[in-house]
Amino acid sequence: MIEFDSIKYIAQSEKTRKSSLYKEDSLLVNLFKHIVSRDFDTQNRIEFLETYSKKIFPRTITINNKENYLLWDTHFWSYFEKFVSILLGLQKNINKEPLKNCFYHNIYKFLSYVMEVDDPIKSFALAKFSQKFSITNFEEEAYTKRELKDFRNINFYSKLFVFCHERTHLYYKFKPPLKRKQDIQTLRKLIIQYIFLLENVEEFSFSFRNNTEKQKYFSYLGYLYDLKDMDLIEEVLCDFFAYRESILYWKQILPNQDVEDTLMALQTSGRMCSTIQGFLKYIMFDWKYPYDNSNYSIEKYKENLNLLHSDGTIRNEIVSNLFAVDCFNRLGVSGICKDYLSGPYIDDVNYLICDCIFANSKTEIDSIMDDIAKMKFSKKQMLDEKDLITGWNDT
Repeated sequence: MIEFDSIKYIAQSEKTRKSSLYKEDSLLVNLFKHIVSRDFDTQNRIEFLETYSKKIFPRTITINNKENYLLWDTHFWSYFEKFVSILLGLQKNINKEPLKNCFYHNIYKFLSYVMEVDDPIKSFALAKFSQKFSITNFEEEAYTKRELKDFRNINFYSKLFVFCHERTHLYYKFKPPLKRKQDIQTLRKLIIQYIFLLENVEEFSFSFRNNTEKQKYFSYLGYLYDLKDMDLIEEVLCDFFAYRESILYWKQILPNQDVEDTLMALQTSGRMCSTIQGFLKYIMFDWKYPYDNSNYSIEKYKENLNLLHSDGTIRNEIVSNLFAVDCFNRLGVSGICKDYLSGPYIDDVNYLICDCIFANSKTEIDSIMDDIAKMKFSKKQMLDEKDLITGWNDT
């Protein structure tokens, strides 16, 4: 009887690369492996596995209903680092045109991977289109590895945040439901306290631009308190406890760092991380619709995009500020975000998404797809060529 090889199965099913182009920090890998081995017993054992795959996002999988893996996809983090530094650079008005070039080059490469299964021709066309924005490795290194003040902290904290978020999902999956119920009650108590602080304590108050903003913010708090969307509640819980756990692990790594500085850096990182994950997923899932619909106006798209980011920013702000209230209760420090609806780099993100989806890309990509169709490539030939263009070729 041939023994089932789980690692080989993961490599094939998850489309992993034999040799990774990005290696995770050994300090984090060891920490993550320690946490999953500590928190999950033999029956529900979780294996932490570092991968580099075409599926890109960190995720969990179960094989044969018994083997559970947290796949730490470093392909995602290679993009994440670039997008963090690009957004930080845009915020600081550093070489905007080359930074935008870096963004377009990498976002079209990203899209070529995520479109590979559903539409090989479009995947190939996106890869070819990314070459329009190609820059040398030296230039990309210069523009995306700059020594910006916040870069290392955001990168490191974000990985802690994402890991703790995924670990909390696993905890709810495998642990008794009582724990989840207790956590929901903790969240609801914090919401009540936060509403009181918002209305009565200046340190915790926002300067809302108008009454509509204030009503929307408070209605979202009420929506969370009433538990009207349990999928959303779990995401909020996972974000909240990711913040709480991350600050504990960070204090272990840097015990002498000021707690309030740590809190503020962690909140900035969590919000930046949510923003980048949000716009990548938004482009990934929504790009196909406006791209294929010639009647879908950029004005309507921007309107929907602003609504999306408004809701996402409210969630980010509320969760990070509930965490700040929690820190105020437990540690005596607070780090309330005072800039309502100015989530990290939202204007730059909106501009880049709209420019990526509209601009002149539709006409050019249509033309590339027409040329590819005339060449009568097989699916394998197209994907092999695409892999050469994107640098995936793994021999």
